[in-house]
Amino acid sequence: MLYFLLAIVLISVLLYFMPVIVRIDVKKDNKNDNVTIGIRTLYGLVKLKSEIPFLMIVFENGKPALKYKLEIANKKRSKLFARFTKMLSLSEGEGVLALYKRNKNRITSIIKYMARKTQINDFNMKLGLGAGDAAATGILYGVTWIVIGNIMTFAQSHLNLYEPRIAIVPVFTSYQLTVDFSCIINLKLGHIINAGISAIPVLISSTKE
Repeated sequence: MLYFLLAIVLISVLLYFMPVIVRIDVKKDNKNDNVTIGIRTLYGLVKLKSEIPFLMIVFENGKPALKYKLEIANKKRSKLFARFTKMLSLSEGEGVLALYKRNKNRITSIIKYMARKTQINDFNMKLGLGAGDAAATGILYGVTWIVIGNIMTFAQSHLNLYEPRIAIVPVFTSYQLTVDFSCIINLKLGHIINAGISAIPVLISSTKE
């Protein structure tokens, strides 16, 4: 009986501290838009990889909303991402924005907890920008660096983000936006469970609408 209890305790500890490694790759060019998410856990025994439709911000009735490319998604994914798109709606009175307003303190606490417990490694981002005109491209290049610089300063002060590598390449001859991004996110299963338990009241409140 004692050995059984010790085994249960050992397994519980191993599961709690079990790493969950998420790799995100985003590639966007003039021909292809692709987002790939890979998950590795159970100490390397479980490896999952999936491609998802590329999300875009569009405006409907003057309000921003997230959309995805339907031609990429099959029927099953269409239903899944239809719900996902509705949940991520940025319009007033529905979706994530309304949920956040109702549970601001609890959600903020969960986000801060996960930010402290998460490590981001191998952060690489390369952007190609072209506005079709040399002067406009130069302005766009400068503004982009300012925006990204401020975002990265904020991110590094709140996240465990190690040695990010960022490159922005101006393209003076044409209109262009290319993205080549990748990073590896390291978490512990126990921290995810803790955050999930804290999020239960938020999820319950979202089902009461």
